[in-house]
Formats: sequence, structure tokens, C-alpha cells
Amino acid sequence: RNDGIDYLRKAADGKDAQAAFRLGQLYASGENVEKNPEEAKRYFSLAHDLGHPEAQARLNALGQP
Repeated sequence: RNDGIDYLRKAADGKDAQAAFRLGQLYASGENVEKNPEEAKRYFSLAHDLGHPEAQARLNALGQP
């Protein structure tokens, strides 16, 4: 169990765009979590919806418009 990941998930669920973006990065790279492109897309999409300025570029890089 990773308390840092749990914290980021709670923050992202609480509408924290930076936390959602960071989770997207972690799932995209497999850093501290099992690599999961679908979860990466989900968190980058959430970050985008919350106004994170870099999230759309990361979604594009993962092949999701």
C-alpha cells in the first residue's frame, strides 16, 4: 500500500487538478504503481476537465483527443 498514491487519489477525487495530473503521470510511467495506460488517460482527462494546462497534451500523446 502506498500512502502517497492514496493521498493523490483522494485529492484528485476532491477536484485537485495537479493531483489528477500527477496520477496520470505515475500510471503512464509505472512509477510507484503498475503501469496502466487506461488509468493514465482517466486521470489526465480528469485533470483536463479541472483545468490543468498540460493535461490535453498528455492525452494527445497517449492517443486520446
